[in-house]
Amino acid sequence: MKKRVFVLLGVFVLLLLLGEDVRAQNAPIFIPTTTPAPPTQSKEVIVVFKNRPTTATVLSVTSQNTNVQPENGITSSNAMVFSVAPGSTVGETITSLSQNQNIEAVFPNQRLHLFVIPNDELIKATPAAGKPRKQWNMFNLKLAGDGQTAWDKTTGSANVVVAVIDSGVDSAHPDLAGKFASLVDCSGNSCQEKTSLTDAVGHGTHVAGLVAGATNNTIGMAGAGYNTKIMAIKLMDAQGNMTVDNLVNALKWAADHGAKVINMSLGAIEENLDSASIGLVNDAVSYAWGKGALLVAAAGNCGGNTQGNETCAIVNNQGTVTGYAQNSKNYPGASPNVLSVAALKVDNTLASYSEHNDAANTKIGNWISVAAPGGDCTSEADAFNCIASTVPANKYAYNTGTSMASPQVAGVAALLFAVNPSMTNAQAKSILETTADKAIASNATNHGAIDALAAVILAGGGTVPTVTTGPAPTLTPGPTATPTPPKLPKTPPSPLPTGPFCPPNTNCEQKVLGDANCDGKIDEGDYAVWKQQFDTMAPPLPINYNANFLCKETHNFSQFVDMIDYEIWRKNKAQ
Repeated sequence: MKKRVFVLLGVFVLLLLLGEDVRAQNAPIFIPTTTPAPPTQSKEVIVVFKNRPTTATVLSVTSQNTNVQPENGITSSNAMVFSVAPGSTVGETITSLSQNQNIEAVFPNQRLHLFVIPNDELIKATPAAGKPRKQWNMFNLKLAGDGQTAWDKTTGSANVVVAVIDSGVDSAHPDLAGKFASLVDCSGNSCQEKTSLTDAVGHGTHVAGLVAGATNNTIGMAGAGYNTKIMAIKLMDAQGNMTVDNLVNALKWAADHGAKVINMSLGAIEENLDSASIGLVNDAVSYAWGKGALLVAAAGNCGGNTQGNETCAIVNNQGTVTGYAQNSKNYPGASPNVLSVAALKVDNTLASYSEHNDAANTKIGNWISVAAPGGDCTSEADAFNCIASTVPANKYAYNTGTSMASPQVAGVAALLFAVNPSMTNAQAKSILETTADKAIASNATNHGAIDALAAVILAGGGTVPTVTTGPAPTLTPGPTATPTPPKLPKTPPSPLPTGPFCPPNTNCEQKVLGDANCDGKIDEGDYAVWKQQFDTMAPPLPINYNANFLCKETHNFSQFVDMIDYEIWRKNKAQ
């Protein structure tokens, strides 16, 4: 059997980030970083009196504790806010005030936070005029944002491990140190656990950061998996080679050592693999799947003009390049049960380089599952359109490719296992596919763009969508309470756009009853669709992703997804 070389599926731009500027340099350029500071604590306490506070009871507090001063009352309550003088601690003040017989309770006046946008420098930075956020990808995935996001539902769990099979990793990077469940070197004849790893090309370090870079630590960037742990597996040897046997060893190691998700931002085009090689890869994938791991892989970067692209070169047994494949299948991305990921640009359109489905070509067919941000940039001038993450030597850089799309999906998958640890890999895969936005990359992929918020909601709600690869066990039931909708609907746009906006009911008999995703059930999955489309003019297509339940073309206001649609769903949802 021939030993085939695998390639990394990322176009490494190496445009290092420095403040608002992006400069291509040969010498390292560091982002100005700061040492994470402990969260600031309010220097105020809330005092709850046993009775409505009077001048006498307030004086009893300040005379007994000269380090506190009344600030304001709290409406319709027996509570007041007191400030704590400099030099005194909140803890000491609470202990002291608790002795006052007029006081029922005393506790810190805790600071509140808006919906989760972590404090990492690259994700919180205000975008320059005309440019996207530096980590726009996390917003496109609905992991971060100004409204409710996936990170509001869960920030992941250290009990969930994602294996990153790649070129290696800079295990000492400040945004990765402490995030590793294990470090493994599979670049030789076998896999060996190590105390540290290196990454000669930087690809694996970039990928690892996207999976689960340290998040909300005030420096660098945010990782999709947030609190997830990483099993870093190095596949690239000193000569820069990664081969089929390395991948097989790595897959089995990951599966045998508890990886819940496995990311593979690498592969080989079908033209460079014989049937025995493909069979060996497929067997290793099946082994890991059988052990319960969800496998995620990059779809490949040969979707556009491939001439001269080494990743897409067709090489014969003598090592001669005989041509360049265009939109070919990649393995392990095309292996059974693998969640293959195409790449999207900042505007949620398919990146020109990304592999994509081709139903008209029987050799290609529809083999790509979903899409996620992969970016698209060619130079310093437009580097902000690519994906920011960690690179070796304590740096950060923009990168582009399906290599960047795949680890973000792996990180989202880890969040699903965090909210529902009993979920199987088949269920997780099905949820990611079912909740994907069918309006994005619908022809290029089987299911559309990953929607992290919808996926996390469905995973935590206990309802399992249909699994296309076979029946899946029922999830452990989650909360059954009806979700609380927004209190008030907004106003439809004026003037209303022209229709039609009413979804057809063909082959979707329960559409008018609240079956937004046309899966024959009225459940939490339909609520997720309604919530996403609430206060919008949802188009009638795709029919299997529309929350206009009481829609009449002659009644414009019924075309607007609002509380009427919610009530239809609520009354008819499965109890």
